[in-house]
Amino acid sequence: MRFTFLGTGTSSGVPVIACDCAVCTSTDPRDNRLRCGAALEFTDPRGRPRTVLIDATPDLRQQALRHKLARCDAILFTHNHVDHTFGLDEVRRFNAVQHSPIDIFGEPHTLEHLRRVYGHIFDAARNVNDSFVASVIPRVIEPGVPLELYGLKITPLRFLHGKLPILGFRIEWAQEKPAAAQADEGAQDTRLGEAGHLESHRHAGIATNPLPPASTAHWWNDDAPEQPTRTNDEHAGSPAAPRASTVPDNTPARTPPTVSGAPASTPPIDTDALTPESLKPAHTDAPVLPLAYCTDVSAIPPETWQHLDDLNVLAIDALRYRRHPTHFCFNQAIEVAQRVRPRQTYFIHMTHDIAHADAEQSLPDEIRLAYDGLVLTERTSAPDVPLTSGFGERP
Repeated sequence: MRFTFLGTGTSSGVPVIACDCAVCTSTDPRDNRLRCGAALEFTDPRGRPRTVLIDATPDLRQQALRHKLARCDAILFTHNHVDHTFGLDEVRRFNAVQHSPIDIFGEPHTLEHLRRVYGHIFDAARNVNDSFVASVIPRVIEPGVPLELYGLKITPLRFLHGKLPILGFRIEWAQEKPAAAQADEGAQDTRLGEAGHLESHRHAGIATNPLPPASTAHWWNDDAPEQPTRTNDEHAGSPAAPRASTVPDNTPARTPPTVSGAPASTPPIDTDALTPESLKPAHTDAPVLPLAYCTDVSAIPPETWQHLDDLNVLAIDALRYRRHPTHFCFNQAIEVAQRVRPRQTYFIHMTHDIAHADAEQSLPDEIRLAYDGLVLTERTSAPDVPLTSGFGERP
């Protein structure tokens, strides 16, 4: 099983257009960050290779080529913003290779955003020409209600991105349970037959039924002022934001924070010796799953903390050193990591405020910065358990 950080940057990416700061001109390849997304590659219980993407970034074509992604079986969408959704058109090549549609999972307002933006995909019959477009099957998911997908148990988690409720995901291997227990528990019943048709689903008809009113996609400015920003109606149609816990921080701009337990001194990194080819995957005999992927987070609701227990890996938003109205800053991400206490934490969605080598010198070994192309490898495959979700039926 391989978990790849396809991109670890913000909506602007790093380098930022027309910027000559030290990070944007850095020769350290870890300071080059495409838009934030990830890929999970594994073998399902039937022995078939599977790839699940988290978000479809505007850089998806480049990311897929760079990491030699040969298929895409599903996409988990965290929310409806441009830097997490504007790569959906690229998956048409996977359709051609696999000869099958791709399941896309998201909340109603995210799926409606995709329908509005990608009318040529969702309403292909209205295209003037018979064009080569992606083939996708929308699936509604809910926070706190797990689904099983090709031998994985995936639990959508509620987070806040400023005032916008979004999703993160807890991913772990599915466990074998008695049939009666499977029928009674709250897991979302997303059974798919051999021909790719729904057999039973409490959201029956989600691929064609109208969804709730859409929210409008919005690009938050990563360099926004620290005071709260307005709200007119860029999130109209999004569910109301629940109250959430926040993490205080008063770290000055561009100052790496001091962390309890960090080494007193760290040998300097020879960044001149670092090239994209020298950035090797992080192979480990320790399990990667359970893993929680939490991007674009500014607050964690009380009901979500329980789903962050007993993690091997936590990937968490750490935008910059200064506070931001819609993202965790560096110190806030550190405090979350120290409360959750996973085996390993990786920071993602970072701006050009953060230089990789400098920032890591202030951190303990159990907290690292992710970088584009970092691969976590678990030398195991899905447990040999029945495919209760049915998603493993499709070739």
